[in-house]
Amino acid sequence: MAAEAAEDPVQRFWALVWRGATALQAGDPEDADRCLHALRRLTTRLGQPRLQFVLGTQETVRAQFDGELDEAERSANTAVALGLETGEPDALSLF
Repeated sequence: MAAEAAEDPVQRFWALVWRGATALQAGDPEDADRCLHALRRLTTRLGQPRLQFVLGTQETVRAQFDGELDEAERSANTAVALGLETGEPDALSLF
């Protein structure tokens, strides 16, 4: 996957975000899940609050896609709380 070949881990993160979103919209949840798994690993490794926030938004969308609305709500609440705590300007608009 080209997104995983990027040398800069932050660039790789963003490539995976967009690939995962595109895969989900194209009806390929398996690829979207692979991207989400890679995002989790990168986010843990990098420890950047903005990336943790974005990961939370991606997990929310994935849970919604599967109809797991309780999980989506939990994930959205966690993401917005982190976003507000860390000064993420898009926290409320993405909530």
